[in-house]
Amino acid sequence: MRDIGAYQAMNLDGGASVALTSRGRVLYPAGRNLTNVIAVYDSTNAAPAALQDAWRQFQQGELRPELPR
Repeated sequence: MRDIGAYQAMNLDGGASVALTSRGRVLYPAGRNLTNVIAVYDSTNAAPAALQDAWRQFQQGELRPELPR
C-alpha cells in the first residue's frame, strides 16, 4: 500500500478474497470471484459518472435497494 501512495491502510480479509487494483491495473488478482468489494476514489481518480449519480440519488432518497420478497 505504501508503494502506491497510501499513508493509512487497513487489512480487512485474507485468503482467496484478497485482491488489489490501482489506476485500472490489477496489482494482486483475487483467487475467486468476489461478490462484495470496497472501492476508493479520490479527486485524481474520480468515480465513474454513473456511480456518482447513483450515490447522489441514494443520499437524496430517490434510489433504494430492492428488498427480497
